[in-house]
Amino acid sequence: MSNKVDTAYRAFRRALREARTAARNVAAAKENLRIEEDQYKAGMVRTTDVLDAEALLAASRFELIARHESAYARQGRLLALAGRDLAAFYRGVSGNVEGS
Repeated sequence: MSNKVDTAYRAFRRALREARTAARNVAAAKENLRIEEDQYKAGMVRTTDVLDAEALLAASRFELIARHESAYARQGRLLALAGRDLAAFYRGVSGNVEGS
C-alpha cells in the first residue's frame, strides 16, 4: 500500500509540474500573439501568421486545461489511496489543486 501511495504522490507532483509548464506556455503564446499582431499592424507579417499565433494560443490553453484535469485526477487517486474522504476534502478546497 505504501508503494502505491508513493507512486501516486510522485504522479501528482509530476502533474503539477506539467501544469506549471503548460501555464508558462500559455504566457509565451500570449506574448507571441501580441508580437504578431503588432507586426501585422506594421505590415510586416501576413494575416495567416496572426491566425497561426491565435491557434497556438488556443492549443496552449487547451493543454493547460488538460494538465489541470490530470492533476486533479491524480490528486484524487492519491487521496483515495491515503484513505481520505474525497467528498469532504473537495468540499473544503477553494479550487486550487496546489493548495492541498
